[in-house]
Amino acid sequence: MRSELDGLGALNVLFDSTYGSPGKMLNDAHMKLSRGLMKTLEEQGAKLQVDAWAMLNVLWAGDRISQVELSGRLARDRHQVSRLVDTLVRQGFVRREADKNDRRVKYVVLTEWGRAQEDSLKEAVVNFLERTFNGVSQRDYDGFTRCLEHILER
Repeated sequence: MRSELDGLGALNVLFDSTYGSPGKMLNDAHMKLSRGLMKTLEEQGAKLQVDAWAMLNVLWAGDRISQVELSGRLARDRHQVSRLVDTLVRQGFVRREADKNDRRVKYVVLTEWGRAQEDSLKEAVVNFLERTFNGVSQRDYDGFTRCLEHILER
């Protein structure tokens, strides 16, 4: 199946925008969403980077996960995951636990305080996203996410 962008006229379509190419627009949108997310979390008292927020969401869905498994779920190398865990430990969200049978294996476990932050932080983020996408129809949003999925699956 051929795309509407096939052919020499594609370049005119791709760059005929106030904001530049689709790649630049995606990058700019990503940066704006990331800054907004971090600001929203900071307003709630949580100074977190986007990757740390992603890690918390994985842990809230299923606590006590090894750092190796977190690395795979977040598509980050073990050094990046270790630094993210260090940050979350310092802020009181998580603690590390050694495996009883294999001391090389470290699990990341939510603290009681970290578990207690889930509802308020998620509510703040949902409100931020609702404000961000206010005025975008469900049909347009669904088309946008389908397009992103298409790009990511290639």
